[in-house]
Amino acid sequence: MRTTVNIPDGLLEQAKRLAREDGTSVGEVLAISLQHYLANLERPARPPLVIPTFPCAFVAPVDPSSNKEIFDYLDMIEEQERAGRDRS
Repeated sequence: MRTTVNIPDGLLEQAKRLAREDGTSVGEVLAISLQHYLANLERPARPPLVIPTFPCAFVAPVDPSSNKEIFDYLDMIEEQERAGRDRS
């Protein structure tokens, strides 16, 4: 693939010299160099994601795995709020 990159002059001259010495192209020298760099790149290991949990005495008024119970409960809350506004 053809692309354009900005390389410091001194580094490009070293790559050209190496290419001449090895009888290869500058592109190949750069590709091999980049492959070597990426293969040896050490990235810090990411710590595992830990999601904190907390003990709780809360008991859900509905089964959280039941959409019907959740929607029925929300409808009930909405009706109670509407009735409270109507009394005001």
